[in-house]
Formats: sequence, structure tokens, C-alpha cells
Amino acid sequence: MSRLELIHLAAKVPALLETSKCDELISYFEKNVDRAVRENSTNVYTLDRLETPYQVVHVDVDSPEHKICIDGIASAVSEWYSYLRKFDLFDVSGLFNMTQEVYYYRIMKYTEGTFIHPHVDVGINKRGVLHRGSCTINLSSSTDYTGGEFNLLREENSIDLDKGDALVFPADSFWIHSVSPIKSGVRYSLNAFLGPDKKWIEY
Repeated sequence: MSRLELIHLAAKVPALLETSKCDELISYFEKNVDRAVRENSTNVYTLDRLETPYQVVHVDVDSPEHKICIDGIASAVSEWYSYLRKFDLFDVSGLFNMTQEVYYYRIMKYTEGTFIHPHVDVGINKRGVLHRGSCTINLSSSTDYTGGEFNLLREENSIDLDKGDALVFPADSFWIHSVSPIKSGVRYSLNAFLGPDKKWIEY
């Protein structure tokens, strides 16, 4: 690689999560749709605080599906570390310390017309932890919907994700991302934030 660009710090991991596991998480969402919520985030271009139109179900820590989430996200993040080590340019050990804990396993459902505006994931969560990374795993087949592209940095970096594909990237003010409106069908995804263990904050 002759020139390193910001987009190269994100890692796409194809077919990371088994089809059966994806289907289990989709089923979990539908079984718990009565407690689905909507999220709020700031559109970085307009600075408006907006409610997102898609639905979100948080995965209970005592459910079997939570173990699927833990294993899937951990595997994706491990692949990200391995990918970054190949550049021989980064303090990957330091990155591990700042992204070793996973927060807020959420399953998202995008139906026709829903999307997520341009935003960043950096922020301090309710536990006082600063998010330093993000991971998403597509649970739907790319044939289940049209539209719904994952746009990283800008729309020219539109990333097509098929069933079980994962995407991991840093969370800070540089990493603006969005999801284009769903034109038809339904798209499900598993999302989580990465941050440090408390001991790495208290220095």
C-alpha cells in the first residue's frame, strides 16, 4: 500500500457470524419487539439532536443471545487488531487497552424509509466510559433489502455488507458515518461500542 488513508483504519470481516447465529439474533429482536426503543444522536452537519427512525432492542445479559453477541463482537475486534498489526505503524497494544471492553449490545431493525443520519459514536456513556471504537455485524442478507448502505466517512465510501459481515472502526470526531435510507425490505444489524476497562481510565 503506497499511501495510507483514514478509511484503511477500518476493517471489514466477511462472513464473520454464522447464518444460524444471525437468524437467532433476528428472532430475538422480533420476540422482544414490544420493548424496542429509538435512539437519539446529533447530525454532525446540522447539529440537530434527532430521534433515529429505526428500532433498537438491547440484548439481555442473561440471555443465550448475549453469548452470541459477545463471541461475535470479540471475534470481529480481534480481526481488527490483527489487520492493523500488518501495517506495523500503530500501537495496537495501546489500542487494545482502550477498546477491550464492549458496551451496549443492540440489535437494530431498519424498515423501508428508515436510516441513520451522519453522526459519530464518540461520547461518554452512562458508565463514564469514553467510546473509542465501534463494531457492526450485518444480520440480513444483502438480497433482503435495497438501499441501506453503510457510509463510512463520506458516501463515496459506501460499504456493502452481506449476512454475517462485520465492520470495525475507531470512534472519534473523524469517523462520521451513516446508513442510507432503506428503499425496500428490512435490514437487521448487531451494534456495540468499544471502550477501555475502568482501570485504564483511572491513571
